[in-house]
Amino acid sequence: MIEVAWAGPYGPAHTADGPERTPPRGVVPCFCAATRARQEDVLLGEGAAMLFVPPGEVLDGRPYTPGTVEVLTRFLASPEYAGLATATR
Repeated sequence: MIEVAWAGPYGPAHTADGPERTPPRGVVPCFCAATRARQEDVLLGEGAAMLFVPPGEVLDGRPYTPGTVEVLTRFLASPEYAGLATATR
């Protein structure tokens, strides 16, 4: 199941079956889901990249887009992440 993990400063965004399919301007919906996939399971086209990073390495100074560190920090401290981390062990 995919859940809204965080949706920016204005609270949760509308879901696809809600009255709007597009979140309010300035809100970035972030989704999370449990997976047992490993790096070798990820197949992407040329020039694309997606990495599975251990939680202890996520905030190690990697270059991110503006706001990403805040979202990742909140998510890693959230009950949603704790539940997902337990589900994939």
